[in-house]
Amino acid sequence: MHYNGGMESKAHRAAAGPLGAVLLAALLLACASCGGKEAGREIPFAELERGSSFPHGGEEAGDPRPFIEVAADRAGWEALWARVHPPSLEAEAPPPPELDTAQEVAVGVFQGVKPTGGYTVEVSSVRARGNTVEVAVRLTEPSPGSMVTQAFTSPYQLVKISRSELGIRGQARFMMLDGAGNRLAEADISL
Repeated sequence: MHYNGGMESKAHRAAAGPLGAVLLAALLLACASCGGKEAGREIPFAELERGSSFPHGGEEAGDPRPFIEVAADRAGWEALWARVHPPSLEAEAPPPPELDTAQEVAVGVFQGVKPTGGYTVEVSSVRARGNTVEVAVRLTEPSPGSMVTQAFTSPYQLVKISRSELGIRGQARFMMLDGAGNRLAEADISL
């Protein structure tokens, strides 16, 4: 309370009354809902492809943990596309969708190697916080007793994101998060 010689103004009493209490409660609720963290900017993205490939060679072969890959140039995009369409498993891999790597980056989210079909991974949102890009995903698994492919699979989704929307120059960290905000994987790349 301000001291003004014992005299309060009508404006001061009004601000300290029920309206002031409601405004203070709304402000506290807004701060509590963000957990004290910056909310970040929502970044639009577009799906390039999703599916489930059969695991093949590479350092993640047989690894059940989720992982994320980011392609910021043409060679990276071709390598990411080859990961989900390996030439050794397909007579002729389909051509990759057009990606202007001067204007866009591609992000691949992978659920990891699974013992059967029926698993999926899907990007639900992308947020930028400084030089960190949070890629939130939904992971699903088959219901008990459901009919699924009886082979190892590796579910994935590829999305593209505009560089101008990201607004990041230099080093960036892409983090793959589950629905509860837990970190599943990360990848560092220079944009």
